[in-house]
Amino acid sequence: MPITTDIKLAFEQYDMTPGNPGRRFRRNLLIHGTKSDEAGFSVADTLARSDEGAVDAAGNPAPGAPTIPAAANTANDKRRALRVTRVKNSFSFLVAHISDEPTKTLLADPPFFQNGPTAFDYVMGEVLIPVDQGQLNEMTLTWLTMTIISYVGYNENSINEMVKVMRVLNMERPQPDQFSDAQIFERLLDMISKESSHLALEAQNELNASEGVPGQPGVRMFQRPQVVPPPPIGGGAAPPPPPRARDLSAGQLHLHKLWREGVKAGRIEKRSASPPAQRAPPAAAKHRRATQRADTRRQRRAHRGRSGEAHQGRRGGVQDGGGSGGHSRSGRDVQVGSLGRRARSASGR
Repeated sequence: MPITTDIKLAFEQYDMTPGNPGRRFRRNLLIHGTKSDEAGFSVADTLARSDEGAVDAAGNPAPGAPTIPAAANTANDKRRALRVTRVKNSFSFLVAHISDEPTKTLLADPPFFQNGPTAFDYVMGEVLIPVDQGQLNEMTLTWLTMTIISYVGYNENSINEMVKVMRVLNMERPQPDQFSDAQIFERLLDMISKESSHLALEAQNELNASEGVPGQPGVRMFQRPQVVPPPPIGGGAAPPPPPRARDLSAGQLHLHKLWREGVKAGRIEKRSASPPAQRAPPAAAKHRRATQRADTRRQRRAHRGRSGEAHQGRRGGVQDGGGSGGHSRSGRDVQVGSLGRRARSASGR
């Protein structure tokens, strides 16, 4: 009887689609692979080549990783055995979360088989492609049009949940193009001002307030302390301090409390997340409008044709001598009238 081993998945399997899905896959591997062995090192450490005894692709000690002494003794032998186990377990963890059969077939052969770090390097090389300008534009459009209701819905923890979503979306952008905490806070304020009549005024006031000395009229409530640069070593006047940045942590905590209280009091209605319908691209929209215009023209031609036929039928109808006005009726009307007279005649008999 064959022996089967079930491996519990920590997250959904990945189909090897490059780009953002690949970045999410890497993040999931590192986040969910944090369970440590008795030496204190995890699967994530092993995949990243930062666990004890880790080596680089050439077999040399990995920079920054703890080394295992070469001396042969019980303690060092156990460290090496744990390292071998970690390498094999990291391979199993990686492959279990891949659904692409060709990739799994490739990883079943050396040098990848049962070598988690080597297999991880190969997979990442295949899926972590740079973000091009078109993809970056799409990310920015998503950032500017996202709403609280479409991602997390309205509940007591909507503010905290939305900030987490924003941080994840921001991490998927290239490092030089990522938004700062201050920009994340501004986008959060903008969404609240448009989606909650209960908190709209407060969010708008904070969004439109100026940087300046705290406590002054028209100045932001949530700002980081001003950093005063030290005077130059050679003497002279110190450079002016940079503007105070918005304080995301303090602002998030404040808005979370107000939002949660609003939901509890019924001033903010609880609603499940409802992703917006996907908008058609311009080319598709243009094609749809052209199709609609063509359909309208066909319907008009068909209507004119039917009207013409009806007019001809009226002109070619027979005279109804029983009417005082002598109006004309079509053949169908005559047939119906004949049937009626026959029915009345039969009933008279």
